[in-house]
Amino acid sequence: MKTHSDNELLVINYLLGALPEAELERFEGRFLKDEALFEEVQEIEDELIDDYVSGALSVEQRRLFDKYFLRSPQRQQKLKFARSLTEHAVSWKENFESAKTGDAMVSKPIDNAGKVFPFRSWAQPVPAWRQWVAIAAMVLMAVGAATLWLRNRELRRELIAENAKATELGQEIKVQSERSVETSAQLSAEQQQTQKLEDQLEELQKSIAATTARKLIVTTMLGVDYLVHGRGGSEKKVKTVELPPSTGVLRLGLEFEKSRFDTFKIILRRAESGTAWTRGGLKARILDNKQSLSLAVPAANLPAGNYELIVSGVPIDGPAELVGYYFLKVIRSTSDGKGH
Repeated sequence: MKTHSDNELLVINYLLGALPEAELERFEGRFLKDEALFEEVQEIEDELIDDYVSGALSVEQRRLFDKYFLRSPQRQQKLKFARSLTEHAVSWKENFESAKTGDAMVSKPIDNAGKVFPFRSWAQPVPAWRQWVAIAAMVLMAVGAATLWLRNRELRRELIAENAKATELGQEIKVQSERSVETSAQLSAEQQQTQKLEDQLEELQKSIAATTARKLIVTTMLGVDYLVHGRGGSEKKVKTVELPPSTGVLRLGLEFEKSRFDTFKIILRRAESGTAWTRGGLKARILDNKQSLSLAVPAANLPAGNYELIVSGVPIDGPAELVGYYFLKVIRSTSDGKGH
């Protein structure tokens, strides 16, 4: 190929796939915005095809041309057209030169008297209509080449735009992936913190159990028939529980119909003074079509009075949902065994 400027060499390396990735992104950004650069790329692309057909490319350039440049079906079509055009031009030139040689042979004064030339008709000049047919064919091929070039130019612009979109989408995917990794790390840290709190709670429960081990444990069971599903629902039944002075813990067993929840939250509320005790993260046991919970309420939280025990199911995500109410009446015994 001829000697090229630095910008032309940049375009050639771009077309042959020899640009580094960072420089390739910068070039394609210019390519989409700079009309003059777009025109130059199209011209140099045609020059590369012509040089390839004529054998003017170096060995390395021909290798890159075959490996990278001809990935585009449009370029393959242009190469095919250039080869066909070159072959027609060479054929037409040979016919034309042959015809000129024949004219010279006819016009040369030779004494042919008394001689017969059986192939004399070969020396006749090419008819004008054949010349016009050849010219018309060249014009049609030129028009076809121009149409193909314009179409290829538009397709090339669309391809570059799509590549730019793909690059932008790749960047977005990369950002989302980084965010996902960050969120995963944050979630892992929160899970570790939750586990730590659960371990502390378990230790606290053990400590409470050890402290109250020497005290009386009162146990009572609230079955399905004590559960009220809503304040305006079925008639409530009140469970009366008597606690002697030495009671340390009231152990409550709750039983209700099987629900879609595995984890529950309990609120024990005194009608006169609000919440007396609460606990969350409780796991229910399942037996047949029922679920049950076991609660250990410190007796110190249970002065005499009327209570409602609220059971809520806790889904994996979203707020807690009401399962139902139980109603208790706590009586504190005196030392002589009489309650009031």
